[in-house]
Amino acid sequence: MRDQTKETIKKSDYLRTAGMNLKLYVWEDVLLASSYGIAFALAKDVNDARELMRKKMAADGWGEELHADLKEDPQVITEPEAFYVYGGD
Repeated sequence: MRDQTKETIKKSDYLRTAGMNLKLYVWEDVLLASSYGIAFALAKDVNDARELMRKKMAADGWGEELHADLKEDPQVITEPEAFYVYGGD
């Protein structure tokens, strides 16, 4: 059961970005479990993207600290792009 005191992403987090020129920040080959994962954040800058990821992951029980993988530089997508993740065994 999720700890009710964990920080969550609030509607106000989204409202403050309304009208901003947002970019998609993508971290590939991260969050290793049995295979690598991928993380995305739509944000105004890389610091905002990391903070959104920290809040989301804290709410999902990953802890309050930003995961080390997300301290690496992400891809920054500003034009149409497509991604996929191939399922493992």
